[in-house]
Amino acid sequence: MQEEQVHSNRFPTRAREELHYAVKQFSKFLIILIVSAILVYLAHFFSNGLAVMFAVIGFFLLLITGTYSVGHLVRFFIFMARKQ
Repeated sequence: MQEEQVHSNRFPTRAREELHYAVKQFSKFLIILIVSAILVYLAHFFSNGLAVMFAVIGFFLLLITGTYSVGHLVRFFIFMARKQ
């Protein structure tokens, strides 16, 4: 039996779809990085505790988003190797 290919009509291959989502997650990563840096900078004028809180929240958001980005990138390389 031939395996049915399931991917969006928007993308010609599964590899292209994963590359799209990897770039999308990486752009979110950069936006979170910039916003977190601005928030930490502004918060340090008010309270050190507030600055640390924003830094920790920003770090966890960056960690989560970066993990998703790397996961999509790995899937992209797998699909490229399989020519899917």
